[in-house]
Amino acid sequence: MSENTRTKTLAAATASAWDAFVIVVGMLKGGTGKTTSAWFIALYHAVVLDLPTLLLNADATSQSAYDWFKVAQAAGFEIHANLVITRYPFDDIAEYISAKRAEFGAIVVDVGGGSARIFHEAVTEANLLLVPVAPTKIERRKLVATFDEAEPVPPPATSTASPPTSSWSRPTTAPACPAGRRTSC
Repeated sequence: MSENTRTKTLAAATASAWDAFVIVVGMLKGGTGKTTSAWFIALYHAVVLDLPTLLLNADATSQSAYDWFKVAQAAGFEIHANLVITRYPFDDIAEYISAKRAEFGAIVVDVGGGSARIFHEAVTEANLLLVPVAPTKIERRKLVATFDEAEPVPPPATSTASPPTSSWSRPTTAPACPAGRRTSC
């Protein structure tokens, strides 16, 4: 089976096996690469996997994902038909995501550090939480708060079969600098 056929088979199975797979890209700190990561993940699902995909800009502080979309449109770039970009920075975001599950194969949520409440609400609907972070002390300091906000969230209820979920170990302290490193971490 060719890789292209395998990808299309996976996409077809994914679309019929469960409601939208929801990926939340979030961190309770700005500037960690959330929006860039969310865009590439959404494009992968829309273009490569050929799934109807919603990129949801849920950052209350910055609407970068949606702004990039508007700039691309104004410049004449063609947006793939499978990709819908919208913004929704409100506290009832979990209800919005839940309502959109039946319409899309994938929902990618870009949620920033501007609101712990919006982050928490988005995570309640997530099948996967991605936390972009650079190996710096300032970013690692926000990891504990990010995982604390996500930790009490139960997995989303689905009406049909869902992909396997995994848990992660939340760090209790920031990891130490590697031995021999001369700069501060």
